[in-house]
Amino acid sequence: MWPFKKKASSEPEAPRANSKEVGIRAAVDEAIRATGLLKPEAANAIASFINEDDCTRAVLRHRKREPQISDVEKKKLGIRKNGFLSQKALSELTEKGMLNALYAHEAVTHRAMGTIARQHLINAALEMKFEIEYIASHQTECRTCRELDGKSCDARSASPFPPERCDDVNCRLVIACKIPD
Repeated sequence: MWPFKKKASSEPEAPRANSKEVGIRAAVDEAIRATGLLKPEAANAIASFINEDDCTRAVLRHRKREPQISDVEKKKLGIRKNGFLSQKALSELTEKGMLNALYAHEAVTHRAMGTIARQHLINAALEMKFEIEYIASHQTECRTCRELDGKSCDARSASPFPPERCDDVNCRLVIACKIPD
């Protein structure tokens, strides 16, 4: 299980209001802020990974860049000797991100991509005058997302962002277009 979890709240939460169009930078900024894994200076790198066909490989290329951290630094971080972590990628990690240094950039990238994907679905729902239905992935342990599971709302009030109290770094809240009753 992913070691970075926020404390869950006892109150269910409605998603934040939709700004109609969430850009890549807004999604990246939210992912960096919400996860606490990377410093804000990493935002441009994360945004560039999202524009790649294979963001996981883009993150790996970023971690493989020269110069690499030393084997001594790798050992301190719990990274195997053949693991790749560039000095640049290391400089972008927060203390929390260093707990899983090889995955932090990828986690932030995936969270931002989820926001962008939800925005595309909201846009489609707006265009077709459909509602939005929230679906909590079977993989999520997040109580906030589970409480939203099956709930519907008007697409104009739907938010592409993960719920503020979502305790899953890779928020797995999915939205679907729903024909109104």
